[in-house]
Amino acid sequence: MPTETVERRRIRYETLDEVVADVQKLRLGPYSRCGKWSLTQICEHLDKAMEGSMTHMDDVPLGWLIRKTVGKMIFNQMVKSGQMRKGFEAPAAFRPVDQADDDPARIDHFLHTIEKLKTASQFADSPFFGRLTPDEWRAFHLVHAAHHLSHLIPS
Repeated sequence: MPTETVERRRIRYETLDEVVADVQKLRLGPYSRCGKWSLTQICEHLDKAMEGSMTHMDDVPLGWLIRKTVGKMIFNQMVKSGQMRKGFEAPAAFRPVDQADDDPARIDHFLHTIEKLKTASQFADSPFFGRLTPDEWRAFHLVHAAHHLSHLIPS
């Protein structure tokens, strides 16, 4: 599906269940894109970030000073506003595999990861924001999901 010139949706998820509902609606299709990634590619990227937060984040090293100062300020501003800045390229380890069509199995895997995220109690330190509580991690993932899924507009 080619990228179309449409405006992004304004989304602010309050719960992970809202993310699940939106993904379920989008997967029924059709949808328009105003970004490069399909639903599957977005789900794969978000899945990698969620899984990484629950296991490890070693693939994106940053200095502790950045995490403790600038990173925390960016995190607090992002969660408060509910928006991420655009224009950052995802680290290689978190980029989706190229794929033309939506893949139900990959979308299902992402939805399963969300279920694990809901009750997870152990999280890795963020390479960008340092140590986050489980609730802070979940708040990040809500903003991150809204940022990417806003590029898909249900028809």
